[in-house]
Amino acid sequence: MGVRVYGEILGWVRKRIKDPFTLVGLIDGEWVGFANGRVMNPDIAISLHTMTFTRRGRVGWAMYYAKTYYALEILKCKEWWSTFESYNGWRMAGVEMAQPTKPWPEYQHELGGARVYYLTQDMWNAGVKNFAVEMIGSDLSFNVTDEVRKANEHFHAPAEVNL
Repeated sequence: MGVRVYGEILGWVRKRIKDPFTLVGLIDGEWVGFANGRVMNPDIAISLHTMTFTRRGRVGWAMYYAKTYYALEILKCKEWWSTFESYNGWRMAGVEMAQPTKPWPEYQHELGGARVYYLTQDMWNAGVKNFAVEMIGSDLSFNVTDEVRKANEHFHAPAEVNL
């Protein structure tokens, strides 16, 4: 997975990936999470990867929720497509968020042909949005304090990965 993520970051920097978005999770300037995706077309956004570098604060949930929120709330896409390369990701977002799958093999995720799990705007608004907020303990706030902004102005990789 790390090689794919590195390739996606390089593709983003070199402008070789269509309509990407990348989010970083920071706690007091320490890089604790990464999430990326891309817009396939105005109706569909695709989840690429979510990675965490710590076991504190339900970072995986928060990062996946943030990029789903970005796709469905800010970009107003009609569908959000995911695939899961780890058991934790599949359990957390696929099963616990009750994401159904598209028919396979007609629909395959661009990350190697895996099943496509999806959320529609109706599913999101009917409860997934609130369920995810319950799982991470709060809603997203885009009005951060100056103290939080200053603490995360410059970020650094963790001294050690705590898995």
